[in-house]
Amino acid sequence: LKGMARAMILIPVFVRDNCVGHIAVIEKKRERVWKEEEIDFVRGVAYVFGTTQELTDVEIKMAKSNNSMLEVLNYIGASVFIKDYSSNKILFATNSLNEMVGKDLTGMDSRMLVPDDYDKLSLMGMKGKIHKSGSKKQWQRYMDIFNDTVNITEVDINWHGGAPAVLYNL
Repeated sequence: LKGMARAMILIPVFVRDNCVGHIAVIEKKRERVWKEEEIDFVRGVAYVFGTTQELTDVEIKMAKSNNSMLEVLNYIGASVFIKDYSSNKILFATNSLNEMVGKDLTGMDSRMLVPDDYDKLSLMGMKGKIHKSGSKKQWQRYMDIFNDTVNITEVDINWHGGAPAVLYNL
């Protein structure tokens, strides 16, 4: 850049109060005084870059945390599955649960295993339940697939990217 810049805006990019780089805007043709709006624009761009990096870091940490949890659940042989809160699609099922059922449940409709409260409430003309991360319910249900009554723990969680989901422990 030496000898090329006649005027320059140089704004730091911060991620969690650490300077990780700079955004530079360079005028090569003439010396000039930058307008406040131009400087503010470059500050905004630097802020967006920093914030995007922070969110990406958080998503990566959440994904690693979720993957670690899933590895532990598989290791201990828990019969657990996680469903998407809205679609009822099974996002994850432990190996032991898949083996008990005889197939990989990932991507299937969770209502084949447990009923959905929202469906029942909708049929009665009532408003569906509200997802509240950490809320927990315990109940029992006879399940044809297991030919037995099963104790079920249901916990509202936030899945990858904070998407609402429900974890079931059978």
